[in-house]
Amino acid sequence: MDKTNLDCDARLNRLETEWRAACEASRAAGADFLALSASSQAKYAEVQRARRRLDQAEQMKARIMTQIERLEELVSAVADDNRQSEGTQRSEDRQRSENLQRSDDRQLQYRS
Repeated sequence: MDKTNLDCDARLNRLETEWRAACEASRAAGADFLALSASSQAKYAEVQRARRRLDQAEQMKARIMTQIERLEELVSAVADDNRQSEGTQRSEDRQRSENLQRSDDRQLQYRS
């Protein structure tokens, strides 16, 4: 595995950890918001703060997911490039082999 793949894997692992933390924060903020909004004793300002925390947690999840998707696209593009260059290399190797074979055949003809 090359350095680029290791870097991408490390970044993806970090983002997945951040995603799990953001999901937990979102669940907690959602539970707080629901509890406060259902309470007849909750003050309007408390409900609004809980709503802002929930919105922020959801925005954080969206940002992290965007980063994950971009990284996955990058990994996919690199993998496609590697497969394409491997195919090109095989084609070039095959061409060289055919050229050598023709050269050998011509040398045999000249000797005969």
